[in-house]
Amino acid sequence: MGRSFHSQWGAAVLTLKVHRNFSGYESRSVSSSIVSSDQPDPNINNNTTATTSNPGYNAHDLRLSKSLNNTAPNVGETVTFTITLSKVSGGNTVSLQVIDKLPPGFTYVSSNTNGTGTYDPSTGIWDLGSPDTYSNFSRSLTITATVNTPTGVPDEYRSVAALTHVGLDPDVSNNIAIATAVVDTGDPTDLGQTFVLENIHYDFDQHHIRADAAVILDELVKTLQEHPTLKIELSSHTDSRGNDAYNLALSQRRAQAAVDYLVSRGIARERMVAKGYGEERLVNRCTNGTACSEAEHQANRRTEITVLAY
Repeated sequence: MGRSFHSQWGAAVLTLKVHRNFSGYESRSVSSSIVSSDQPDPNINNNTTATTSNPGYNAHDLRLSKSLNNTAPNVGETVTFTITLSKVSGGNTVSLQVIDKLPPGFTYVSSNTNGTGTYDPSTGIWDLGSPDTYSNFSRSLTITATVNTPTGVPDEYRSVAALTHVGLDPDVSNNIAIATAVVDTGDPTDLGQTFVLENIHYDFDQHHIRADAAVILDELVKTLQEHPTLKIELSSHTDSRGNDAYNLALSQRRAQAAVDYLVSRGIARERMVAKGYGEERLVNRCTNGTACSEAEHQANRRTEITVLAY
């Protein structure tokens, strides 16, 4: 762009034209030239001047990307997200942070910043600090998580990473990255009509597999062998007697005992999810302090078998 100025020095009237140029992200130049004069000039070689400056960190282009190693996982499987932050051009970068908190469809297992900064899974903040000065760079974070059972919450498998930083970025459209998993939720009604899966029960304060439960699990083995793509969750529960923390741990032991039994009969462990719920899902009125028969308490000491995928 150019602008004209008039200057009078002695008897000479000059017209100047000023050009400003922004080249890339690091170089800025300003030039001035005499374009007209009411007096003759014996030396026109010195009628133009130019200066160049480097604004440094004032402008830089940062790019965020995110990928998922398995976009169609099954419930209970482990997946890995890879978040990559790159500087493709520009000056110095300072105080870089990426926010990436897992959605409810995943449970955090581990992470690796590959030597750059720290990651806090509770806040989702990946703090890179100031990884470089003027040079371009690429830094990555991996997050490993397990796939949770669908709950119907919107976007529960949609994971978003967003960049926050100090400085000027000429293209903010690449400062957000998204990776989404598609988990087979199935149709519980149709699956329930196809597979009749009976609950198993436990003795009070025990998690071992009783003889009557073994008969039911052996029938389940046949079903799983006949349908090799079938995946299930074994959800275990307790009655209300005892404290909540103890009952939660007991229910997990019950679920794991059922899975271990099926594995001992040749069923692959990755086809099953063991989940303990403690006393939070009672099937009757027998809450804490309620007088109930042993048969009523027995109904709550159970493992339910649910089809996750088929």
